[in-house]
Amino acid sequence: MEAIDKYISAEYTHNYISFLLGEMQFAVRVAQVREIIFYRHVSPAPLMPDFIRGIYNLRGHALPVIDLAVRLGRPPLVVNKRSSIVICQLAQNAQLLGLLVDTVCDVLVLPPKVIEDAPLFDAEVRHDFIVGIAMQEDGFIVVLDAERLLPTSELNQITQQAALMQQNLF
Repeated sequence: MEAIDKYISAEYTHNYISFLLGEMQFAVRVAQVREIIFYRHVSPAPLMPDFIRGIYNLRGHALPVIDLAVRLGRPPLVVNKRSSIVICQLAQNAQLLGLLVDTVCDVLVLPPKVIEDAPLFDAEVRHDFIVGIAMQEDGFIVVLDAERLLPTSELNQITQQAALMQQNLF
């Protein structure tokens, strides 16, 4: 945790954690990331939206895990040995949320001047989750806002269901 904390200071406000979903590279602000863990089994979550991969027991707390590929309108992620769960802390209510990704790549510095508005004609990713597109020498990075991935009303409902599951599973 200490390693990530140093990136949250004002000096590092433009730092992002990058990760892959298939061949596409994405990023979220380091300030939104609490920790990253390698994929471990998540308990299936009945009666949850299809993008919820399941519930993970994070040190005794029920953590909803989103299959980020499904949430972005893509086919479900196929878990591999490099799959990770990026655990984000949402400022809207300090709730934790896990994002299942293919692999975590790097910490990048992306000043606002390199992040452009997302083109509206690109149908590969839902636009309501995108902050912008960062152009790089070897392609581009889709910059996401973890806060937009799950509106407060949906998050509260999923969190309540996860808490009920936690009582029965853990």
